[in-house]
Amino acid sequence: MTEWQPSTEAEAALRDALRNGDQEMYFRILSRIELLLPVSAEALAGRAPMGWATWSADTRTHLLAFTSEQAMYACLADNAGSARRVPYAQLAEEWPNHDWWLAINPGLPIEGYLPSWFVSQLARGDVRMPGRSRSEAESNPVPAAPPLALEAAPGVSSSSTARRPAGARHANTFAPANQVERDLFDAAEAGDTDVFQSVLLLASVLVPISPGADPNLRPRDPDFDWHFEEIGGEPFIVVYTSPELAAAAPPECELVKCRFVQIIAAWPDERLSFAVNPGTPVGATLPGEQVLALASWAAQMGLGTEDRKEIAPTPAAASRSAADTVIDMQKAIAPSQVSYYLDRGYDRVSGFVHRAREVGRLKTPAQVRAALGLTWSGSPFAPDADEIYVLRWAAHRPSLYRIPYGGSNEAAMKAMEGWVIERAPFRGNGFAPGESREIIAEFKVDSTRLPHGARLFRLHADGSEDLVAVLDADGPRWLRVGGDSATDGDADSYVGGGA
Repeated sequence: MTEWQPSTEAEAALRDALRNGDQEMYFRILSRIELLLPVSAEALAGRAPMGWATWSADTRTHLLAFTSEQAMYACLADNAGSARRVPYAQLAEEWPNHDWWLAINPGLPIEGYLPSWFVSQLARGDVRMPGRSRSEAESNPVPAAPPLALEAAPGVSSSSTARRPAGARHANTFAPANQVERDLFDAAEAGDTDVFQSVLLLASVLVPISPGADPNLRPRDPDFDWHFEEIGGEPFIVVYTSPELAAAAPPECELVKCRFVQIIAAWPDERLSFAVNPGTPVGATLPGEQVLALASWAAQMGLGTEDRKEIAPTPAAASRSAADTVIDMQKAIAPSQVSYYLDRGYDRVSGFVHRAREVGRLKTPAQVRAALGLTWSGSPFAPDADEIYVLRWAAHRPSLYRIPYGGSNEAAMKAMEGWVIERAPFRGNGFAPGESREIIAEFKVDSTRLPHGARLFRLHADGSEDLVAVLDADGPRWLRVGGDSATDGDADSYVGGGA
């Protein structure tokens, strides 16, 4: 193939975005253009079903799409033919199979590979990759996760030399044993540490434990017997992503399966480094101090452990008091529900909730609506509302608040290994489906009683807020502050500080 050159302004913009290392700009451009989908001439003439052109590599099927006729012919050569033009948003809406990936210009310098859930997310205007902070807020910014060092990370070239789809370099020497390893392999081949890290954060791994150790214990247990290995003269804790790769572990060790986030949340010593699948194309390492930083970041982003799925990380050091670890939660409530709380003494909360410290910078009804994705068809939260009501309370039982992994249908839920099916714009990746650039962890709680001292606030369009009422759990009843008249009903008044 001769040296590739962009044939459209969009292709030039995609190339420049990749050269600048700006993946978000690449995805933003992609979501706004028309794509060419190969079809047969008979299909274009209406004499055959339209169908979809696909390409398979290993066990993954890709739907083929191109940004121009020139790109299509450069990729497909003699196999190129007729095609139909489809806006990206329409393609996402008509996506035929949740297990397929989207392959854009495979083999060209502007190639891209998107899983189906990200195809859908991108159609909603959300260009954020999971596990990365893109908040532009100046107050309390969430730090980016520390990067891993990939053992097989060749890097992404900004030259115009065409390269084959991800996975080509080691396709004949490494066979991934599961989907996690396939995703790690593709990320490593592309030199994309962010995607590699995101996959790992949601993965289960096998951890060797010392001979004779109790296999029923987990990393958070004080008596968990970590096994240390020496690599290059330094002590490491090593994990594996499949039994096949775990065959490299010391034969005397037993293997315990747990979530990666469980391991880093309970990391025993910053002097110990981390390694996953050492000596393989899906290997990576991380120094101990960066493991602790990653654990802190994951906790901030709401990536809790699998079997607890709580709003807080594993218990802090014994020197901390219990009060120090209580987290305040917040939920926006529809205008029609306000009277149930104030006039009828309703004292329960359910559904999607968020940590108050993360949504504290959302000061207006419009900001709350956009950042939390309260925009579905028929939403009670009007875009031009002058006020919005929110509940805030102390979450004394963190285990009630679970990360809602899932999707908008059963296939999407299974793909995320989740437990929740909800209507769009629900993403199912643990983050609020907002239209803004805020990254806000999302949790789901079944109907539970609010604690004594829970507060009801009213946020105004000018950014101010009023404390409307405080819950007296003995009633239960809501004590209004200063004779507030949020509804026409009667209620006791409350004078004093907040709960």
